[in-house]
Amino acid sequence: MEQQQLEKVKVAIYLTALLSGGVYAYFNYFWKPNVSVTSVDYTKGQAQITINGIEQTLYSGSTLSLGHGWGIKFSPHQNMISRSGKSKAKIQPYRVELVKDHLAMSYLDVEKTA
Repeated sequence: MEQQQLEKVKVAIYLTALLSGGVYAYFNYFWKPNVSVTSVDYTKGQAQITINGIEQTLYSGSTLSLGHGWGIKFSPHQNMISRSGKSKAKIQPYRVELVKDHLAMSYLDVEKTA
């Protein structure tokens, strides 16, 4: 009787490990959040976004974590300043990015869905 119970426990452990590995692989390699940008106000530095059907406000210079390494970043405007104090070139314009592990995966426009 104990041998049968031990076999059932082993099978349960193997199935649990297999399922948890499958869930891990799904969320880290295949899952991508459904994000759309509703509106962007560059003067206020705010963007209205919809994440999986939920409205959120994203502020300039911030990153909103979506889980499993994904996030939404509203990049600020930065200028490269020369020694004389004058702007030489624009490095990074305002933009809304879908990021994975802090790397830009795609750039989102108003009403563009990722």
